[in-house]
Amino acid sequence: MIVDDILLMFWVLSWILIGTIYLHSVGLSFFGARRWKPRSDHAPEKRFAVLVAAHNEAEVIGALLQDLAGQEYPCSLYDVFVIADNCSDRTVEVARGVSGVRVFVKTGPNRGKGPAMRAGIERILKDAETGDGKVYDAFTFFDADNRVSLNFLQKMNTELCSGNRFIQGYLGTKNPFDNWVTRVIYQSYAMTNRLWQLGKRRTGLPSQCGGTGFCIDADLLAELGWPMTTITEDLEMVCVLAQRGVFPVWSPEAVVYDEKPRSVRVAMRQRIRWMRGHFTNLFRFFIPLLRTGIRKRDVRVLDCALYLLYPLSIFAVGIQSVLWLLGAFIIPHLTVLHPGPLFFLILAMATYYPILGIYLETKSLRELLYFPLLLVFNWTWVLACFVALFTFRNRTWYHTPHGSTLDDGIHL
Repeated sequence: MIVDDILLMFWVLSWILIGTIYLHSVGLSFFGARRWKPRSDHAPEKRFAVLVAAHNEAEVIGALLQDLAGQEYPCSLYDVFVIADNCSDRTVEVARGVSGVRVFVKTGPNRGKGPAMRAGIERILKDAETGDGKVYDAFTFFDADNRVSLNFLQKMNTELCSGNRFIQGYLGTKNPFDNWVTRVIYQSYAMTNRLWQLGKRRTGLPSQCGGTGFCIDADLLAELGWPMTTITEDLEMVCVLAQRGVFPVWSPEAVVYDEKPRSVRVAMRQRIRWMRGHFTNLFRFFIPLLRTGIRKRDVRVLDCALYLLYPLSIFAVGIQSVLWLLGAFIIPHLTVLHPGPLFFLILAMATYYPILGIYLETKSLRELLYFPLLLVFNWTWVLACFVALFTFRNRTWYHTPHGSTLDDGIHL
């Protein structure tokens, strides 16, 4: 009897959680379906510090630095800094070979993107205070494997001049056609950009920071410092700033192309790291954000709190699947609560949402041929959540090797 009561409570709570998150996503998709219309740019005004964290990225960093050097923005209004974090290859040499790039060499046991960014920011702010460096209006951040649209800084300038202080660019895929793994990851990002991020932009809800291709107002960053300590410093930063009433805005015309894993093993390792960081931030920030959102009656803060629950919904789907299998083949009298009215919402998330998002963003019916592979590959999120939930205290930093070039057909 006690077991049945516990199972019934699990089913009720899990369906409430899943239903809320699915309804939220489907609702946003209605606002993201209509294409974004380009907007007029502000005249160049803001001065940017462009930061690139790199650990043994000699094979790919040169192309990114050339993109940054060729920005359609006055070169007098931005400087590029590379933070070479414990590099043992030719990363420093390659970076110094690009005109105008300043390289900070970082050594020591405290490795990883977060500590590297903190060191770079502190150095730039300190040089500005002492007069040895320039004062900047904003900081932009990139990974060394990225490629960047040549209008990126111009679009960030426009967003900053419009009053936005925390901006995330469009996260594209650098190597979508390498193999089926990169293809389905590319499709995931395509539908997320179109239906979720664009939906949030149109409804005024906060975007999410993707960890690269984002921009922060310099005064805000100086006030905040870089207190992030988790292995998903991007999500941690969103939560910290949300408590201060500052939220990320998505800029669909400023595109950064990110290299995606070419194997399931590397993708799983990456997703487990992301989920570990997500659970850490969930346990740390959910209650404070919920309390702040209710007290201030701010739906944007509540939206950030809801996003923290996403891994729990994935975890719940995994447990439900196991219980269904046990009830069907091993324990016939196991308590199972069927979705009922939620069935059509689940069907929408499994079919309508990805098919609409992929087609609208790629304009290719051929991409939909890979849709069954995407559905299968999405189960790696379930496994990643299970592993991450029970190992979230593990903060080991893994360096993902990079080497892909920009695929044919992608134009900066």
